[in-house]
Amino acid sequence: RWLVEELAQEEQEHFDLFTRLMERDDIHAQVQARIATPTADHKFSDHIHLPDLGDNPDDQAVLQYALGREHAAMEQYRELANSTEPGPIHDLFQFLADEETKHKAELEKIYYEIVHSGGV
Repeated sequence: RWLVEELAQEEQEHFDLFTRLMERDDIHAQVQARIATPTADHKFSDHIHLPDLGDNPDDQAVLQYALGREHAAMEQYRELANSTEPGPIHDLFQFLADEETKHKAELEKIYYEIVHSGGV
């Protein structure tokens, strides 16, 4: 299914980004700094495990789950950005929050096109 494959590709890109960041020497010290756990943290964990969508979930169910994950990640990264001092780590969290905001907007557009056009 194109939708699930597209979402998986976005998550793979996130994994690749974090892998590259772990290899950078210029942010190593900042990564070691203690960062306060955001209040949105518990919301994020609600979206880690895929709910039982059945054997053949429709696009609406997949999109609702994906939108919840994007929203939780967006809130998490935004709070992390707000809790860090200016510098590479702050900029990274701000970038990630902005990326999740864009992803959420893209998914909302797809949701509207599929669900409200009678495509489900």
